[in-house]
Amino acid sequence: YGCHARVASAQRLYVREHNKTPKDNYARRERGEVDMPSGKQLLVAVFYNTKDKAPGREQRVEGVNDYLAEYDTPETVQGYARAIRLLGHEVELVHGDERIVEELEKMRQKHGRPVDIVWTTCEGYRGESREAQIPAILEMIGMPYIFGKVLCMSLTLDKAMTKRVFAFHGLPTPRFQEISSPLQKIDPTLKLPLFIKPNSEGTGMGITTKSLCRTMEDSQKHVEHLLEAYQGSVLVEEYVDGEDITCGLVGNLGPDGNTDNIHVFPLSQVDYNEMKKTVPQLVNEIPEHFYSRNIKALTLKDFRTLCPAPQPKEVEDEIKRLTVEVFRVTHCLDGCRVDFRLDHNNKPTVIEVNAIPGLSDESDLSVCAYAEHWTLDELIQEIFLSTCARYNILPHKTRDPNFPTKK
Repeated sequence: YGCHARVASAQRLYVREHNKTPKDNYARRERGEVDMPSGKQLLVAVFYNTKDKAPGREQRVEGVNDYLAEYDTPETVQGYARAIRLLGHEVELVHGDERIVEELEKMRQKHGRPVDIVWTTCEGYRGESREAQIPAILEMIGMPYIFGKVLCMSLTLDKAMTKRVFAFHGLPTPRFQEISSPLQKIDPTLKLPLFIKPNSEGTGMGITTKSLCRTMEDSQKHVEHLLEAYQGSVLVEEYVDGEDITCGLVGNLGPDGNTDNIHVFPLSQVDYNEMKKTVPQLVNEIPEHFYSRNIKALTLKDFRTLCPAPQPKEVEDEIKRLTVEVFRVTHCLDGCRVDFRLDHNNKPTVIEVNAIPGLSDESDLSVCAYAEHWTLDELIQEIFLSTCARYNILPHKTRDPNFPTKK
């Protein structure tokens, strides 16, 4: 109750400054009717959730220690702020919890004007739609923010629900089942082997050598293990035995759905063969050729990827097309990353979409951008400018096709 009271009180203070209800103010900004700074310094709040500030989470199963994997490090958060400051804007860092509206009001009082836009990569600390919690509060008070809106964030955190959307739109994705109770049995029509992972976790959480199950007995046992360990539903899907490919983009669709302001990066393919040499301690995981949590946690020193991916042009074009379609049907905004597996016919299947893609110097989307000689700062800035253009806060100029200068 105390949290709700603080949010409501701070919300009234913030809205009073605009002399509009939150709903009215938000709608007016969406229509471009609110005077917003253009060509001058913006006041930007960077909302973050970091590992060091995360509340304690009970370790229910021995050996499961990846509960904090999806949260940013302080260094990554400082990177967001640095990139936006390099554009000439004023930035303050704010821990993303139930006090965010109070913090926005404090910034308004300190600077004598309201915050113009929020950069948020908050994953949330609890709840099945935790990635949508900060966006929901920001929409309530009429505050522009980066990345997808509430529906997008609720949808894409739920892998099974996202796959239902893929299936509805005819996008290729492995057959699957969502299991939420140990009393549920795996659908016997699913073809072995099966790949099993938590339904609503990110950053490879819960994906280990045991994720690939070759018998129904092992599959059922692993489902029960994940239900207990992560206290959420489990996704069971038919395993696709092929290469791991990721594709990312920045920008937004036009009002008529055109892709003029979208930039799709080169494909990145995990190089498991090379990693057998660089990380011999993970040799037991690499032969199965899937992206486990331990492999995802490797630094650039040890992680090996082929970018651009050595795939035929028709495969590359189809993956890029599917990436844009996934972006479209899940209502992502400003940027995303889509993960694929190639089947035995080298046809891509969509595994999942990341509506809040990692943006550290070692993240998959960053690696894709490096292949075109972008810096991490430039990647962050392009996402930020795409958001500003979407809200009519700053004009967004289409990138020069020669940018960045090839090295």
